Amino acid sequence: MHNKLLLVYQSIEKIKAQKIDCVFIIDYYIFIYKKNMFEIEKIFSKDYSLRDGTYNCLPEDTKENKIKKQEIETYSNRADNFNEQAMLSLSEELQSVIEPITKLPKDSVVLELAGGDGRFAFYLMNKGYTVIESDIAPGSVQKVKQIAEKNNIKNGIYAVLDAEDLPFKDNSLEAIFMVASLHHLPNPQKALKEVSRVLKNNGLFLILREPASWQYYFFGPVFFILRKLLRKKNKNDFSLADDVTWGFSKRKLNKLLSPHFTDIKIKPVHYLRKIYTNWVVLKTKITKKKHFPNQKIEKILKQIDDKFIAKIPLIKHLAWDFDIYTKKK
Repeated sequence: MHNKLLLVYQSIEKIKAQKIDCVFIIDYYIFIYKKNMFEIEKIFSKDYSLRDGTYNCLPEDTKENKIKKQEIETYSNRADNFNEQAMLSLSEELQSVIEPITKLPKDSVVLELAGGDGRFAFYLMNKGYTVIESDIAPGSVQKVKQIAEKNNIKNGIYAVLDAEDLPFKDNSLEAIFMVASLHHLPNPQKALKEVSRVLKNNGLFLILREPASWQYYFFGPVFFILRKLLRKKNKNDFSLADDVTWGFSKRKLNKLLSPHFTDIKIKPVHYLRKIYTNWVVLKTKITKKKHFPNQKIEKILKQIDDKFIAKIPLIKHLAWDFDIYTKKK
């Protein structure tokens, strides 16, 4: 989209240089703008308002849901603290996680749900894919769009939407993915049905870094106490969805996905390494100072996880997260 609009602006500058009437310039701009936007808007189920380059596709009743209302507020506010450097880079490990999408034809349209800081979307945009970068939080989407424009990242379409009520026509997208977000949805069954509806036949669906349920049952009381203490200390925004989630087991994921998807692959990820990174996050919240994981330590722990922990009977089933790969039936 941005490549096409750049051509529009360049054309207008050429017209101005030739001193052609301004009214004609405006008409010319509107004509070409609408012509280029049609390819994008034709996949929407109806007309949606476009403001500051972002589509507002939220249903009117979205904020009536307590969890969704809190997510909108929390993640709009948290967008102010997005790390631009982190947004613009994707580790080799995470590149490999998203690799199935990079095997699609370059003219594929990809949707990221609950996109957060947009780092996965930026990676795909830079590879030439058209990516609809979306979130339920307007502040988050706007921040990602600003960073994209600042760094000349093209091929992005930006939309505020509800994953449980997707604004697209049936069979309109080649791939959809979400990262650590399924547990944030009040009604994941409804969202998965919507994902299946808008995907084309055999369209890819990736659910990445989704928390496993065992940790909530085992550490639930600890998580509850820590959340209470940290909120009292920091008085920061919080996610109500994080408070009520119990994560997902392999069995539950299969049960949720099997009505709509096939070729379901659930890969356990993170063991010792996640304990370390969680400690770093906790340390940041306690001290109110930014702390970052040591890359050498992370690398060593990942090797231990992959070569040893993941092969130990019983223990291998206690991964902190899952990466799920599937496609529409």
